[in-house]
Amino acid sequence: MLDRLRRNPRPFLLALAGVVVLGGFFVVVAPLFNAGGAPMAEVAGAIPSSAPVGRVLEVDVGLDNTGTSYLNPICLRAAVAGPLRADHVVFQNLDTVPFKNGVACGGALGSQETISVRIYLQPTGAGTADVTFIPLQGDAPLGGMLSGTIRLER
Repeated sequence: MLDRLRRNPRPFLLALAGVVVLGGFFVVVAPLFNAGGAPMAEVAGAIPSSAPVGRVLEVDVGLDNTGTSYLNPICLRAAVAGPLRADHVVFQNLDTVPFKNGVACGGALGSQETISVRIYLQPTGAGTADVTFIPLQGDAPLGGMLSGTIRLER
């Protein structure tokens, strides 16, 4: 048998190539189909410590799907206490969505995907405002929120 393999190695090389291609598929492509698991996401970024009253405040954050499930719709809740109002959100510099009852939804987020989100807040007076941004899938909170206090000055 070894002598036959030395004379004609083609079948062995074809079988080896098939194993390599099949192994490559399971290592590279198969994990892309794993869309199960508990939905999880987090909001990451920095909330400014102060802002002027006369201008719209812009907060840039990242919205990260930290789980393996597909999130649709992906939403962001802005819980605001103090002289500040959540106005609208821009998802991926493409979709501008107004806040309705403190929530703005903007499309879907794939497994392990991160998108940029620009949140616009309107100061309504001087004082101190507490802000919390919470990622949601529909109405369900997904985890890692971002919180901070902003001093609004004239």
